[in-house]
Amino acid sequence: MSAQHVITTPPLEPTQELPDGSGGAGKSASRPTGGRPRSTKETLRLGNVITTLVLSVGAIVMIAPLAWTFSTSLKTKDGVFALPPQWIPDPFVWENYARIWTAGPLLSGIQNSLIVACSVTIVGSLTSALAAFAFAKMRMPFKNVLFLGLLSGS
Repeated sequence: MSAQHVITTPPLEPTQELPDGSGGAGKSASRPTGGRPRSTKETLRLGNVITTLVLSVGAIVMIAPLAWTFSTSLKTKDGVFALPPQWIPDPFVWENYARIWTAGPLLSGIQNSLIVACSVTIVGSLTSALAAFAFAKMRMPFKNVLFLGLLSGS
């Protein structure tokens, strides 16, 4: 048979009984108080607003310690330990940044940190690339166990 059979049902009238048991004249549980169903656009807009609010609160929580550190770096010694603490220092002490270069071996500390960070990154990347190639191409017993051990250890 090449003909397709399409089953159609007539639309429900407002006075007819709906399949969920509620009458056609009453409001359905899935409808908001306005009496009309929420559109997809409204649902997406509400989701975007909630997502934006949550991300904004998270951004404030992440940035607040950095702002506090910067604010504290511009305070006098007495201003650092003042109670109640002040977010905006009075007066601004920009000389703290000039003094830090002469107070200690800051430049050698930065140089040592860069040497260690770069060498660890390069060695780790090369080692991981070789291990990834070995796990992808070689057939060996207990390969999955070794791979899971490598992943859990790093």
